[in-house]
Amino acid sequence: MNTISTDFRFIVEDDIHPFLLFDKNGKVKYLNQSAERLSGSCPVGELYQLALQYAPKDFGSRMIYIDLHYRTYLFYAIRVMYENEEEIGLYLYNKPTMINDSRLGNNTVSTDLNMLIEAQITLFQTRFSGALQLMTDYQFPRIQINQNAFSILLRKIFSQFSETEEVRVTVNIKVGESVIIDEKKYPLLVLEVRGEGRKEEEDGKIALLAQEQMIKPYLLPERILLDIPFIADND
Repeated sequence: MNTISTDFRFIVEDDIHPFLLFDKNGKVKYLNQSAERLSGSCPVGELYQLALQYAPKDFGSRMIYIDLHYRTYLFYAIRVMYENEEEIGLYLYNKPTMINDSRLGNNTVSTDLNMLIEAQITLFQTRFSGALQLMTDYQFPRIQINQNAFSILLRKIFSQFSETEEVRVTVNIKVGESVIIDEKKYPLLVLEVRGEGRKEEEDGKIALLAQEQMIKPYLLPERILLDIPFIADND
């Protein structure tokens, strides 16, 4: 008899691959952070139908190699699993991101990213009356980035949260995921700006500004995330 009572959700919560658990009516019972970001680009109902389409005939799991594309998300395989008639799980495997474009190096300079972010926060706080919290690792090495373009992007993002009561900004390394630029692999930094009731009218401009800098944006109802190629000075 299986007597394990541990809640294993903490294991998949920060997984880089999206995972969703549906009930028999297609309602989401659980989704991890990666799946939450994906849901901004793909209706969860479509993902539920995908799970039903490729579900194994009997209880257990089935892995299918299939190319899927939802906006900026690319997947090379899925796993569908269920052990009863009440729930079905879907796990999607990310395809490694590849950027074959040397423009990333144009106009980039060695930058202390934390200082650049703090400068934009200070500017934002001159017209923001709410609380603002920054959580970051001040031991990050300097990064090659287009300072002017990135500053404009940050100003656009912060402006979306000008009417919220509290804004939280976090910066950290995206564990286990990388980006390949011109056949060279780089880690990713994730910058998240979160606040309830953000505005969305500038989302199109934010997405364009980010993509011009080879940054992948995730525009969600109460937060914006940026996957930033971490190109250190010695790379």
